[in-house]
Amino acid sequence: MNTVLIYSLFVSIVVLALYPILRVAISSSKAFAFNRAVLLLGMSAALLTPAVALLVPLENAAVAKDISIDAVAAGNPTPAENVLATTVSTALPFIQLIYFAGIAILLSRTIYAAARISLLIRKSRKETFGGHTLCVHTEKGIAPFSWGRYIDRCNAILSHECRHIGARHWIDIAIAECFCIFAWYNPAVWLYKNLVKLNHEFEADAAVISSGIAVSEYQ
Repeated sequence: MNTVLIYSLFVSIVVLALYPILRVAISSSKAFAFNRAVLLLGMSAALLTPAVALLVPLENAAVAKDISIDAVAAGNPTPAENVLATTVSTALPFIQLIYFAGIAILLSRTIYAAARISLLIRKSRKETFGGHTLCVHTEKGIAPFSWGRYIDRCNAILSHECRHIGARHWIDIAIAECFCIFAWYNPAVWLYKNLVKLNHEFEADAAVISSGIAVSEYQ
């Protein structure tokens, strides 16, 4: 569990470093497909960079641990150092408990949302439009959305949702959601997910307008 938590902290540090840079870069760019690639590359870097940094042979780690223990034993640690070590060893289990409890809560919420979407799709009347499956239903309070190859309801922004499906934006969202579950305590991870979604909306809007639909009609 310590390894997972440490890896999560490293990922969070990378995201914290990348987010301000990517936020400025994305805001000033209209190449939405390129922006999407950069954001996906950023998520890949956040996952791979800490993994590479933590790839230390087990033998070296064991030797380092032995050396550290011997050094502490021979060094006659001060009372303050003893208090610090005791505090860390006492607090660590609670930190791990909070971290994994957060993961469990967010994972449960994601599974529940996926189950609701699946149930809504099964209950809906299916229609075909442009190679996509429309889900027509009478449920109230559900905003139009697309997921996989399904579009919720036939509505005025149908073309917009078709662009999301055609570009497979749901894959990016699924990856970003995993990031949020894994490093839920880091605000930058949630901001990163919002940046991914915002770029998707701009990309879909630009594709719809470039297809010939009038801006006034689309709005």
